[in-house]
Amino acid sequence: MITSSHSGFAGVVLAALLLAGCSAGPATPSGSGGGSTAGGAASGPCIVGVWNLDVGDYEAQSLLYINGLAVPMEDFTLTGSQTLSVTADGLFRLDTEITTAGNLVIDSYMRALSTTTTGMSTADWSPGEPGTIDLENWVDDLEVTGDAPEESGLGGGVGFGSIPTVSVTCEGDRLKLGGLDLPLDSHWIRRP
Repeated sequence: MITSSHSGFAGVVLAALLLAGCSAGPATPSGSGGGSTAGGAASGPCIVGVWNLDVGDYEAQSLLYINGLAVPMEDFTLTGSQTLSVTADGLFRLDTEITTAGNLVIDSYMRALSTTTTGMSTADWSPGEPGTIDLENWVDDLEVTGDAPEESGLGGGVGFGSIPTVSVTCEGDRLKLGGLDLPLDSHWIRRP
């Protein structure tokens, strides 16, 4: 039988993945903060634009992360979509509709966990040190639903206030966001 500490631990891991997925962070061009937008027009930092999360890549990274923590999780899936919109005047917006699911297995006991996060988060962004952007003034308007136990940490909103700086690599239609405060890197594809 799963104790609340086992259930809570798995929930914390899923919450970390959900946080990373939903906060897959900000973006900025690498280097000087300059760059080009799709089509090659030099109209501002490469990060400016609308981006879709590579959900398949993020799911694969999440599974490796879970396995690395020795969490007894089977049939892990991460589905849905997340869109990042970054404007030249400093708006950083994440629109999220992500479902995280899996089966926690301890001995012969299996517990299905599933959580869906929908809504948006916004922040102000500005260029940071070379290859980074700074984020502040996060506002989350997220709804989290699912059958994960309350003590798992999956029942509340995801906050980004503790992630003030994100590393950014941006080239053409590809964007990578990461950093010390994020357990995973997120890869984004520019919308045409």
